[in-house]
Amino acid sequence: MDGVIIDHTLTKIRLAKQFGYFLNPDQTSSEVMKKLIPLEIYRAIQNNLYKEEGLSSKPMKRAKEILEQMTQSSFIPYIISRRGMEEQQRKFAMHWLKNNHFFPPLLTDQIVFVDSDVKKNDLCKKLNINIYLDDKIKVLNFLSSVKYKILFDPYSHHYKNPPKDIKVVKTWPEFYRYLQKIKNCDTIN
Repeated sequence: MDGVIIDHTLTKIRLAKQFGYFLNPDQTSSEVMKKLIPLEIYRAIQNNLYKEEGLSSKPMKRAKEILEQMTQSSFIPYIISRRGMEEQQRKFAMHWLKNNHFFPPLLTDQIVFVDSDVKKNDLCKKLNINIYLDDKIKVLNFLSSVKYKILFDPYSHHYKNPPKDIKVVKTWPEFYRYLQKIKNCDTIN
């Protein structure tokens, strides 16, 4: 959800500035931020994203439009989010989705929260999910049950050396074009 559907770029820049760190947009991915600022400040910024501060974050460009196209093309999208153990963080996530008009194309039972990245694989097995989009290679590496793993990488942090079993996309329209290729290949086979 965060970093794929929700674009926290400007919010992270603003929060980092409050702690005395000045980030460029391409420095706001989790992996890059952890290298630039102390871990305790990074965690404070992340915690603020999952509260009132995060509600001001914008949707990723064309995410809602592509989700609508997916549902019209017989895909059933799910959001599987590790939004911390706190119920309040999950409520803020649902509030953000509602405020940004993601219902529809999504239904509330298509939003699932887990308390660890490892549990995402179990859920993918249970829901028979074979295509997964995430902004972290670490998460995609946990998903042994998923056939198509796709890294959302708008700032090309991993674009040069992605693992062979992971497709990299920079935008939602690029992701949708790849989905269409998968759909066509699966129909042929």
